[in-house]
Amino acid sequence: MDQDTLESRLRARTGITDDIVSENDLRSIILSCLDEYNRRRPSLVLTLSADAILTVADQPNYAIPANALWVVEVAWNPFDIVDDDTTGTLEAFLEQTYLAALRSDKPSEVVAYRQGMAKWAELFKGHWRIINNGTADEIWLDPVPTSNNDYVAVYYVAARDINGLGWEKDHQFFHLCKAALKERWGMELVKVSGRAGAYSFPASAAQMILKDARSEYDRVLLRISRSHFISRGASGSFIRSNP
Repeated sequence: MDQDTLESRLRARTGITDDIVSENDLRSIILSCLDEYNRRRPSLVLTLSADAILTVADQPNYAIPANALWVVEVAWNPFDIVDDDTTGTLEAFLEQTYLAALRSDKPSEVVAYRQGMAKWAELFKGHWRIINNGTADEIWLDPVPTSNNDYVAVYYVAARDINGLGWEKDHQFFHLCKAALKERWGMELVKVSGRAGAYSFPASAAQMILKDARSEYDRVLLRISRSHFISRGASGSFIRSNP
């Protein structure tokens, strides 16, 4: 969607003209709604090879993608013994060897094996943290890389702009803006309610319009949150890191 079309559709749906809510105020309302929308439905990005981190031997710290709101995961696998096994032959052989020793009439052994393999995989997985260097947050890898040019992918969340939203898949954003615009209209009505003259408006009606608009805004936010949610870890944390 684009800004001009969004504004014209909002005014057409609500009947709120620019002499009631100005062009500048409408743009501020849309930007505020975009902030709320990005908190609940941001863009999920996985760095491709051209954007991935390239390790430097003995260097633990690396820059976070410039447009990242927060990092979800970092694919740091320093001990992956099948890195050079592009066909997966070694991995398949290990699994087949372990399974061959299991009896089909003892399912508990199969469960224990699977749990052991999961633990084994975890032991060979690297760890990462977000640490501030005094100027900016950085990704720190543990253990520290021992070789150059190993690819490390970053899975992160980025903000979206108006032009990156679609009318169909992001239709709830339009409804959020519509509710916010109606709320602003209700606030303007409250200001003039009870006054004498051409702009007088019943105070009770103004309060009802404002209340309904705020309720609509909260309902839309709830629908957005229920349809798409990305955890940021513990409450108040900026970036979640794996333990």
